[in-house]
Amino acid sequence: MNHENNDSHNKEAKKCCGYKASIKRSMVAGVLCALIIAVILILMTPIFEVKTFEINGNTINADNTIISASSIKKGESIFSLDTQKAEQGIMQLKNVASVKVSRSLPSKVIISVEETVEVAYVPVGSPVSSEGSSDESKDNKKNSDGSPDSEKHGLSDRISVQWDKYAGIDENARVISIVEKPSFLIPVITGVEVTDVEKGQFLRISDEAYAKEKSELIYSILTELKKQDIIAKIKEINLSDVKNIYMILDTDTLVNFGEDGEEDGNNIEYKIAFLKPILAEPRQNGGVIELSDTDNVTERADR
Repeated sequence: MNHENNDSHNKEAKKCCGYKASIKRSMVAGVLCALIIAVILILMTPIFEVKTFEINGNTINADNTIISASSIKKGESIFSLDTQKAEQGIMQLKNVASVKVSRSLPSKVIISVEETVEVAYVPVGSPVSSEGSSDESKDNKKNSDGSPDSEKHGLSDRISVQWDKYAGIDENARVISIVEKPSFLIPVITGVEVTDVEKGQFLRISDEAYAKEKSELIYSILTELKKQDIIAKIKEINLSDVKNIYMILDTDTLVNFGEDGEEDGNNIEYKIAFLKPILAEPRQNGGVIELSDTDNVTERADR
């Protein structure tokens, strides 16, 4: 009899506990729903609407230009911003290398940009026209000493190939712009094939055998030309053959650098520095400056 009473008592206790637990869960769920509604209402209040912008790192593009390109409007919810879309819009502006859009609660948008300028162009499209007398003149022929043949490499009858697109790059080979016509005062780097050209990204050279070497050469050459303040005097930098690097000046003078040596006095930076005082001297158009050996520098007129 006592056993039956105990069972009945336990069932009643469990039923009571289950009822209380159900009430507790309902209360917790109610509180959570209330909190969620309250949070939503708070987030929809004007406190979290975009009110101000903080623009950092820009010297070329104006604040208003950057804000407009972001498509972010004052008064919209700071939580509904599509920061990735805003960054993509700003990346389309001239000379923007990278950008980061972030929120600063309750109502500020921070836009940090990195701007840089083009120091060279690389053809990335297709050749659309050329000036020259024959296909033979397009060959990279060399003299008996291994230097480029001046009559085939950019002097009085140099072939000038035009491309439909050029990538403007900084000295780190990062793409700053994609244009149809390069600036007159910025050199064109030829002899490199690139792939997957995208603004804000680094050049991807498709030459498997020499991709790393050519990338390093681009950085070394552009950095030194800027350092020596003679980059505006260079019309073309040719890296077709890394053993026979040459440049063409704005006077159509060919400068043969040979290869980039590993020792001081034989590397490309030293040879470019050696070129600066030579360019300070007046000269006629055309000719060849031989800088492959800085111990035996020669200059001859175009034949």
